[in-house]
Amino acid sequence: MVATVLYWFRRDLRLDDHAGLAAALATGAVVVPVFVVDPSMRPADMPSGSTSTPPATRAVLWRALSALDADLRTHGSRLICRKGDAIDLIPALARAVGATAVYATHKDGQAFLARDARVAQELTSMGCHWRVIDDATLVPADVLRTGSGKPYSVFTPFSRAWLAWLRTNEPERVEVPRERLALPPSLKDLPGTIEDALPDGPMLDRLLPDLAISADAAQRRLAEFTGVDRGTLVQTAAPITHYATQRDLPGVDGTSRLSAHLAWGTLSPRAAYLAALTVGRATQDAGREGVRVWVTELAWRDFYRHLLIHAPYAEHGAYQRIYTNLHWEGDPDHLALWQAGQTGYPIVDAAMRQLNQTGWMHNRARMIVASFLVKDLLLNWQLGEATFARRLIDYDIASNNGGWQWSASTGTDAQPYFRVFHPTSQGQRYDAHGAYVRHYVPELARVPDHFIHTPWLLTAAERRVLCPDYPPPIVDHARSRERAIAMFKEVRSNSSQ
Repeated sequence: MVATVLYWFRRDLRLDDHAGLAAALATGAVVVPVFVVDPSMRPADMPSGSTSTPPATRAVLWRALSALDADLRTHGSRLICRKGDAIDLIPALARAVGATAVYATHKDGQAFLARDARVAQELTSMGCHWRVIDDATLVPADVLRTGSGKPYSVFTPFSRAWLAWLRTNEPERVEVPRERLALPPSLKDLPGTIEDALPDGPMLDRLLPDLAISADAAQRRLAEFTGVDRGTLVQTAAPITHYATQRDLPGVDGTSRLSAHLAWGTLSPRAAYLAALTVGRATQDAGREGVRVWVTELAWRDFYRHLLIHAPYAEHGAYQRIYTNLHWEGDPDHLALWQAGQTGYPIVDAAMRQLNQTGWMHNRARMIVASFLVKDLLLNWQLGEATFARRLIDYDIASNNGGWQWSASTGTDAQPYFRVFHPTSQGQRYDAHGAYVRHYVPELARVPDHFIHTPWLLTAAERRVLCPDYPPPIVDHARSRERAIAMFKEVRSNSSQ
């Protein structure tokens, strides 16, 4: 009798280049693919404490799971989907199919790690092996250390060590023997469909009409951005070669737009890195700089994952413990205006409306709105992190936490507390003609370029004609900046006494 193992898909929703799935198949056992929609885990994903899975997340899941299931079916398998507490469901399913092992890839977050520990305990008690493989990082979290043997806490030396390790340990694509995926009829008929786990999926499928989230969509986007299609260079002047000069312009399609694919695992980080490596070896001068800068973004992704593993307390509070007792002086009512894109600062409002409408936000815009929430509105960065967690289609607990703490000056390698983004100058610098603002803030469509980021400088008569429905700034930036710096200075002074 052939042995059976479960493969528990999490944020690794693909068949290609999949170390966890390949390891399960390498056992020679029949592999039963399963996904669990676990509402009990929502508080960990959503720092606001909500117990409901956000609509954007469900929409992403519906499409990604549907694509994965379709891919499995072409190879004689299917995805078993269940909704409920994975602590109960995974052992129960393993028992039902007589599984000798359960395989999965690592998932970040303390609640998820605690859940995995309980699943492992239950499986072990019934004689079932539990194996977790880290397939979400390019460099394992346990291999990079400083000269004193400690984990890195500053990005620049980390990135140097990260690149050096990759040069001597160049990753290779993991081949998945798809011919071994076929299930016998008895296992193909197991209860549990995507519709059972996400009954509102078909309705939510209309929520984000332009979203394509699948392994095939990820491969297409990777090829469009890098010019590399399944390892072969097919275009030499691809957008990645202009990344260094265009990545900070939210009105230009100059970023990879691969973040959701990396977050949900419809694309492996290896595929992204190897494509960049292929371009870099075939490109010269400025184009190579674009590749280098984009690879640095992959390094940041690993850096924040390593950080959360080595400093798990940072998931729920300031990495720099000195800032644990910051006194946030802002008006709580301003949070809703920030979330709605009604702050009176055009670049901030455009960014928040982009998030609300598309489930995604340009990276430069993320830094701007984060700085604005913390340093202008003087509100706790965790409120912003929770907002992003509920609305981003590319939400990733490590990158989200790391990015917010960087902007709030509470994290590792953070923006110094006395450097405060000026929302107006940021808009003028990175959206000079207002293309981004006009797209997402149509109330300002008729405002001339010279005033697009400062509509409050128009005369009252001009405002009545050009932008009568756009609000004035809810705070004065100069005054808020002074208060923010004083707030940080006070907590630093108190901690030194």
